Amino acid sequence: MVAGTIISVNDFTLPFMISAVVLVAALITINSIKERKGDASNAVRKHQSY
Repeated sequence: MVAGTIISVNDFTLPFMISAVVLVAALITINSIKERKGDASNAVRKHQSY
């Protein structure tokens, strides 16, 4: 809805830029969550090996 409103006022450049920023932010967030999960999995494996 926001992109549609922006397109009706401007051209396509601003919505594309906003979507690119959102996608990069999502990628960074997912990557940091995966790294944290990997750290927890390693800790569990180390604990189970005792």
